[in-house]
Amino acid sequence: MSEEKKEEVQVETPVKNNKGKKKKKKNKNLIQDVEVDPLVIEKFNLVYSNKLRYAIYKLDEDETKIILDSVATESSDTNTLKEQLPDNEVRWIILSLSYKLTDNSVRKKILFVAWVPDSIKRESHKETIRVKSLGIFHQGSLHKAFNGKSMKKIQGNDYSDIEEKSLLLAVSSFGEQINFETLWK
Repeated sequence: MSEEKKEEVQVETPVKNNKGKKKKKKNKNLIQDVEVDPLVIEKFNLVYSNKLRYAIYKLDEDETKIILDSVATESSDTNTLKEQLPDNEVRWIILSLSYKLTDNSVRKKILFVAWVPDSIKRESHKETIRVKSLGIFHQGSLHKAFNGKSMKKIQGNDYSDIEEKSLLLAVSSFGEQINFETLWK
């Protein structure tokens, strides 16, 4: 994306005209779409092909580009993942999950997690809401960059959403009998 796209959001605020009748005034707030760094797509493809365990992405300092934060190899687990997630910042995660069912058949699934922790706090309530909103809004830029590849999507608001059992339940199909001892083993 070489040129920045902007989405216009209109909020109608009632104001009185000269005759005392209410009319609606439109306030314009621009939400800026972001660029996705090519390294993000490269690491996504490695996770998607099961060559990496997961990749974590974040916004750059200017909030204009989604960049790579970190990646993990096969030896990483959910505890390592949780240690890498800040409790006051937005992140996006692509996970390659491998697990067994009770009949010992193996499943591999890709999971997209929008990490928007409830614990995000900024100087003002308005700024806190803005940061959380960016976490939700900009996941669309990532989905476009990933060219519609199939994956389950969830939102993580606290560390319990990243527990092994929560992740397995998120990716499993209805009726699958999961062996909960087998994530990434």
